[in-house]
Amino acid sequence: MKKLVFSATLILTLSLAGCGSSKDKNEAEQNTKDTASTETVSTKNNETNVYQDYIQSIGPIMEEIINFGVQWDELRQQSAEGALNDQDFGLKIVNELIPKNLKLTEKVELLDVEKELVEIHEKLIDMLNKQSSALSEIASAIDTNDYSKITTANEYLSEVRKIEREYVRELEKHVEQ
Repeated sequence: MKKLVFSATLILTLSLAGCGSSKDKNEAEQNTKDTASTETVSTKNNETNVYQDYIQSIGPIMEEIINFGVQWDELRQQSAEGALNDQDFGLKIVNELIPKNLKLTEKVELLDVEKELVEIHEKLIDMLNKQSSALSEIASAIDTNDYSKITTANEYLSEVRKIEREYVRELEKHVEQ
């Protein structure tokens, strides 16, 4: 995700640098083209600015999401290696990860996004909500010793990864325009 933010910024910078107009036409044609070109560039710049502003505003939150993922992977690894028993694993999920995920979701939901970004932004919110459901399901599985719930949690986590890919693709598609 970190690469996305930097790549998107680079793409935006390069796309803005590539805008220009032809000087091989007579003055009347040139003025007409300049006006049309200015409107097009202005529109593209506005769209680009919307996405660039979004990327800048979501960047710190994306860092937190990445750090959350690292923390989750470390906990999973500790559990798999036996360094953390199931009960402690469940407690860390309930006491650390779920509250952290809820705060991330709240931060994302509080962002005021432009109408062009609402659909993309909703994907991020959906992703975080599914992630919360997966974590709750894992904690419940541990608490009730009903490990069939892990299957449901894995389905949620699979959906989380799918939504994340869709979110990134959708954002990249608009940034590349």
